[in-house]
Amino acid sequence: MSPAEERVGAAACKATAAEAAGSAGCVGAAGSPRGTAEQGSVPLVHGAAANADAAVDAAGNPAVHAFSRLFAVVAALRGAHGCPWDKDQTPLSMRHNIVEEAFEAADAISGGNAAHAREELGDVLFDVLLSAFMY
Repeated sequence: MSPAEERVGAAACKATAAEAAGSAGCVGAAGSPRGTAEQGSVPLVHGAAANADAAVDAAGNPAVHAFSRLFAVVAALRGAHGCPWDKDQTPLSMRHNIVEEAFEAADAISGGNAAHAREELGDVLFDVLLSAFMY
């Protein structure tokens, strides 16, 4: 798939990601985390991890909800009614994206622009989470 086709495929999936993110809007156009997660979201974590999630959540850590919402977006994108582009990806096909986003994040960090660095680091996080979800 060409880079142009990848961009078109990713752009076509924004609606699916936005729907999965819900009203809190925890995922930006490029997959960057943004906003705050709503209280009361249901984490998609099972077993002992779910208990740890609840304990941290009880302590008032909004990052737990934000990460759970991001995970929900990845699950929706890879799910039965998800984005064709995201569903077609494999860990092997994601290698290029992860490396490219990591270099973009390193450049943004070197440039000293915090907002740009956050955006690029969000892209790295999303690509890594998408890849990890495949295992």
